[in-house]
Amino acid sequence: MTDPTVPNPADPYPPAAAPPPPAAYPPAATPYPTSATPYPTSATPYAPYPSSVMPYPASAAPYGLVPPPAPKMSPWTIVFGIAALVLLLASGGVGTLYVLERNEAADQAAQVEDLRDQLEEAQSNLALVERDLTDLQADTKACSDAVEELFDFVPTSSTPDNISAEDQAAITNLTLAIFRSCGAL
Repeated sequence: MTDPTVPNPADPYPPAAAPPPPAAYPPAATPYPTSATPYPTSATPYAPYPSSVMPYPASAAPYGLVPPPAPKMSPWTIVFGIAALVLLLASGGVGTLYVLERNEAADQAAQVEDLRDQLEEAQSNLALVERDLTDLQADTKACSDAVEELFDFVPTSSTPDNISAEDQAAITNLTLAIFRSCGAL
């Protein structure tokens, strides 16, 4: 076995040198080091407040458990508070009226749209009725013309016994024309 204090020439990494001995501590009679240190000794660079300035902790009340007296209230504070309450209630009332009127206007707009739809439907129905009326008037005119033609053809002095065969054929044709034009056939 080899001695660890003797360096081995075949070793690529020679052992490190021994650490220096620790520094001597100051004697126990001095509480702080007397030499200046290169780093600060506290977080604040100044000394804390002396205890004679703050006789109690900052979080504790100076009166103990008794709360401090309430500050006096000015009469103007009450006046301004009441005025703020009145303005708040007035703005709530105006807002409510606005919403109600807007909803009523929306309802009326919906009613107007419904009435427009009903008007358009009524106008289309009226156009159909007018066309049907025109057609019916034309048919009625043709029927009345056919009846008048039959009465104009038949002589007033003739009776069914003395009508000729030609007249009877014409009367039959006119009667069939009446039936066709009046919608019976």
